[in-house]
Amino acid sequence: MTRHVRWFGLIATLLLVTAARDWSMVGFGPGRTAFSAKESKITPVNVSGLTERWSSVAGTGTSSPVTSGGRVFVTTQPVGNTAPGELRAYDGSGCPSQTPAPCSPVWSVSMRLPVDNIQFPLVAPPLVAGGKVWAGSQGFDFSLVTRFLVYPFFTFGGGFDPSTGAKLEEGSFSQQYPLESAGTMFGYVQNAFFNPSSIGGNRYMSYPSLVARPTNGTGGESTILINPPVGPTAIVGGSIYILANDSVLAFDAAASPAQCAASFPAPSGFFPAFSCRPKWSARLGHAGGFDALPTVTHGRVYVPELNGNIDVFDAAGCGAITCPPLWTAHAGSVHIGPLAVTDDTMFAASDDGHLYALSPEGCGAPTCESMWSSNVGSPLHSPSVAGSVLFAGSEDGHLYAFDATGCGRVTCTSKWAGVTRATVRTAPVISDGRVFVTDDTGALHAFALTP
Repeated sequence: MTRHVRWFGLIATLLLVTAARDWSMVGFGPGRTAFSAKESKITPVNVSGLTERWSSVAGTGTSSPVTSGGRVFVTTQPVGNTAPGELRAYDGSGCPSQTPAPCSPVWSVSMRLPVDNIQFPLVAPPLVAGGKVWAGSQGFDFSLVTRFLVYPFFTFGGGFDPSTGAKLEEGSFSQQYPLESAGTMFGYVQNAFFNPSSIGGNRYMSYPSLVARPTNGTGGESTILINPPVGPTAIVGGSIYILANDSVLAFDAAASPAQCAASFPAPSGFFPAFSCRPKWSARLGHAGGFDALPTVTHGRVYVPELNGNIDVFDAAGCGAITCPPLWTAHAGSVHIGPLAVTDDTMFAASDDGHLYALSPEGCGAPTCESMWSSNVGSPLHSPSVAGSVLFAGSEDGHLYAFDATGCGRVTCTSKWAGVTRATVRTAPVISDGRVFVTDDTGALHAFALTP
């Protein structure tokens, strides 16, 4: 009996370790910290031994990768009506051909929408949750305009078997960056209404809906927020945080449509009849990044801005509907991607070619400066941290690695640079001693330590 208990404990530990190394959503976890504390195979000492082990064939608009169970998943954007977007799965260890020759996917699934006359198709990055890999596509069909209300947006997708690509469950998450928290997935679906006969002439209204779906496949989808501003999201402690251009808003992640209708009826003439009232909101000092994500950790919300600043808010709010920032950090010029926040450091990559390291606790003043920085001479994007190593891609066709603990000086140098031969804007993923990143040609690159 004791032996069985020991074996069970060992197996459970291995499963937990494996799961901890998975990077199942953009930003690693629902707080979007881009920080994997359990991943420690790559260190500042051995990072210089990374080499490219394999790459994929080029795609189109290939998303940031996610990983689970030794597989790497990406989505690609469609090319007109000729080539639909795809969900692709790769073996993280590569392919039988001689590396680093391009590897083909283990399987791929077309994200072709059910209607041919589709404009502006979009495919969301994948999400691994509930034993399935999720992806969705959405587009706008101009051919369905009628005299009355029309629903011209179409969605397609669902949950797929990570091993085979077989479709296991229908779903309609289609925009932004879907995430999973406490057994529930969250994603955006766009609804649109066009009424040519409305008073005052043609009237077009677009209503983004944030939907929730259990990961166990029961209960179906439920719309928890109607008509919030479209924007990237993060969830921590039962609150969902939405970045919307020049604002950040906090909502109750468990709010029902009935609760929303009772608390915040919509203005007359709008449909649907209600939208949710935020728990609190804040106006940013400048517009948020194009592809940025709010990061929620340490009881705070960190929001990068296009002017190089980072506004920091109390995640619980301030007791009022509109809250000022706790402080603002200054870190270079433009930020168009997300941050990475570890246990003791906040990292921002900037268009001025610098990586900035700041204290996530602030500096005791309204405006804070970096503790140290590193300059690679080319715009940097979307940092990710595993253990004590940070990775960030650059527009000079390299993936750079830095010691996340610094170097004891105000100016540090990178520890390693891997060649991608094309601009890297997406966030790298570090999983089980490997680093995966996509570039502007749509290729997926896999780096690993030399055996």
